[in-house]
Amino acid sequence: MTPQLMELVHNYEPDILWTDGDWDQTAEFWNSTYFLAWLYNNSPVKDNIVVNDRWGKGTRGVHGGFYTEEYSSHTVSNHKWEENSGIDIHSYGLNRNTPADKYLTTDYLINLLVRSVAYGGNLCLNVGISVDGKVPNIQVERLLAIGTWLNVTGEAIYNTTKYKVPEELIFTSNNFIVVPNANNVFGAVQPKQNASTIKYLGTFKSYKECMQSCEAFTGCQTFTWVGGEAGDGYQMECFGRTDNVWQPQTEANHTSGHKQSISVRYTASKNRSSD
Repeated sequence: MTPQLMELVHNYEPDILWTDGDWDQTAEFWNSTYFLAWLYNNSPVKDNIVVNDRWGKGTRGVHGGFYTEEYSSHTVSNHKWEENSGIDIHSYGLNRNTPADKYLTTDYLINLLVRSVAYGGNLCLNVGISVDGKVPNIQVERLLAIGTWLNVTGEAIYNTTKYKVPEELIFTSNNFIVVPNANNVFGAVQPKQNASTIKYLGTFKSYKECMQSCEAFTGCQTFTWVGGEAGDGYQMECFGRTDNVWQPQTEANHTSGHKQSISVRYTASKNRSSD
């Protein structure tokens, strides 16, 4: 693959070289060190090129111009890093079998952008292109909505620096409280006296793991796991709340429940439910 990479660099002179598939073989198998030595010392882009960290088994988060995360945005690092996420929760490419309620919502994607920037990272948001080179309408809608939001609040995103102590945004009740609307969507606002607070509990692959985290946290009464049908197998955000406002329910992309509840109802869609 080294000759093809060199050809790519010679023909197109990229500013960023983003490799993937690092888990298949070691860096020695891919001859990564030889290629990177050429790239930084003798290539036509040696003074400007930036690369990621996927150059073989064990290199991710260890070696690279910037580190890469996927579907998480919870990195706290002094090294340059990037959050990577598809709009489709199941696939980076176009998956025609993905139902509409399994696409990440605009609110979730904006939250992902804000959290990534607050932690000093970049957000690489992936779209799945159809066979004729078009972006599906549901993904176009998400991109346009994010763009509209940035037109109003872009000053808080562009040319900013990461928060000095990112954990304060999550773990200090004086900085982060929850105000749910009719759809049980939460947001960060200025705290008021005796207001309920929220705690970020981590990322988990199911609402049951989120519930167990809430049970282990003193003061957590209700929780929300930002995922849909249990068993998706993706790490999704989990939040705990200090009161009983969140009721057991599931909307398009979140599941809520009570601490020590016997069962938590979840739905894959509004027309399907299970205990």
